[in-house]
Amino acid sequence: MARLRLLSLLLLVSLLWLAGCASRPVNPPITQTDPRTGYRFEARQAASTNSKENLVILAFSGGGTRAAAFSYGVLEFLRRTQIAAPDGRK
Repeated sequence: MARLRLLSLLLLVSLLWLAGCASRPVNPPITQTDPRTGYRFEARQAASTNSKENLVILAFSGGGTRAAAFSYGVLEFLRRTQIAAPDGRK
């Protein structure tokens, strides 16, 4: 009898734990956008005070630890890399 009660309790706790993992927040739909703001090329180009001669776009993929470590390594390497403009400025 105690074994059946323990098994029932374990089953109930397991189901409650799984039910907690099944919920997710629902994002509201986007109703409008402003093409002059956000991370768009035209918006970033207009807001930039740096030289507009060089443009570097990076896109990293993956969501795991290995992908994050690789992306971090690439960014660290690029930080140490000198980029020359067409007129020779660094």
